[in-house]
Amino acid sequence: MNHASAAAAFVLAILASDLAIADRQTHAVRGSNLAVGRSIENGDLVRGLDVHIDSVLTGGRWCDGDRSGYFRIVVCEGGFEEVYHWTFIQLIEIDDENHDIKVKDTINIRELSGLDKFIVDLAIDKPDRLTCEDLSVIGVVRVRQPGEDREDSFRVHVSSDSRYRIEPR
Repeated sequence: MNHASAAAAFVLAILASDLAIADRQTHAVRGSNLAVGRSIENGDLVRGLDVHIDSVLTGGRWCDGDRSGYFRIVVCEGGFEEVYHWTFIQLIEIDDENHDIKVKDTINIRELSGLDKFIVDLAIDKPDRLTCEDLSVIGVVRVRQPGEDREDSFRVHVSSDSRYRIEPR
């Protein structure tokens, strides 16, 4: 494994760990609707977020049998002089019976993650939370290359079974 691969694996492990810790911290606060309301109002939920989270988008709706929820896109940032991004899509499950919201799955969109990637633009194509359908995300990623960077437009489709496909746009 070369130095860049080892560094990328290390960064990914840290970011995945930070997302899991943030999720556990958020989950611990969810004891009741009153506790969640207080946590939001006084800023505790936001203060607990990792500083490497660059942007978050939510939208769409997934359904799988009697389970359902919405999608959340999380772009994490690393580096200092050379900033790079790691892009994740989460399936957030709404548990009506237990009055809870939890992360069902977290997917690393590898084609949009790494030491040579920088997300320039990102949007949810159909943000409707009423209709169960695959998520469609559109955007632009800057890919660093020797000589000259290039920008690629893309579309990512994510299904309720956590599979995705990415295509040029």
